Amino acid sequence: MIHAISVDVLWRTALHLLTRDGEETAPRGMKVREVRGATFQLTNPAANVLRDPRRKLNYYFMTAEFLWMLYGHHDVKTIAAYNSQIAQFSDDGITFFGAYGPQLATQLPRVITRLTEDRNSRQAVLCTWLPEALTRGSKDVPCTLTWQFFIRDDKLELHVNMRSNDAWLGLPYDVFNFTQVQRHVAHALGLGLGPYVHHVGSLHLYERHYDAAASILAAPAPVVTAVTLPVPTFPAPARCNEILTGLAARTLPIEVARAMIGEL
Repeated sequence: MIHAISVDVLWRTALHLLTRDGEETAPRGMKVREVRGATFQLTNPAANVLRDPRRKLNYYFMTAEFLWMLYGHHDVKTIAAYNSQIAQFSDDGITFFGAYGPQLATQLPRVITRLTEDRNSRQAVLCTWLPEALTRGSKDVPCTLTWQFFIRDDKLELHVNMRSNDAWLGLPYDVFNFTQVQRHVAHALGLGLGPYVHHVGSLHLYERHYDAAASILAAPAPVVTAVTLPVPTFPAPARCNEILTGLAARTLPIEVARAMIGEL
């Protein structure tokens, strides 16, 4: 297991691991470097915003995707307002087959109930894998399989198991989304944060990102201040569409954004 104190360290370590030890393979005809069975532990899940200026993240999309997911959305129109490229993964142009939102909306309350009833439970598991993906032939096959929550030492841990994770494009957004859910559940249960554990069956880097990854690793890591976000307060579902609209228009009041995810 590779330990990291922030997502910046975790991400750079993943790129190094793939560049040094990655084996070349080509699922669906696209060449990648792959490491199988990679496990990372983020010791401070609140330090979950990648700040490396050389990897320009879309923070509006990051915020919107988290809210869109947390409140059970799976429509194309809402999230495509922040990232037009994402629409290409919908089968019908209307919804996403593999979106996590519907699974979170139905299963997360049960997870919280289970942990409330038994603080030592090993059954607080949320499943986002869809078995019909093997026969459906969708463009949006879920990458994340399970989310398992533990209360240990009066802190909430989250262990996420992924079948596949693109280190360049997906990893920074995924770690942010998953740790924000961890923080949300911890807040609901009145607990502190334990570690976040990220396990990936196939951690990979696409050929088109080889040079960019090498460039980042060739230079000293930039001096960045890891963002430790405040305890998030989440808007009621009735306000979710209003907030998403404000994000899309780049007009969301800064105090609302800070309350949700801290200062970016």
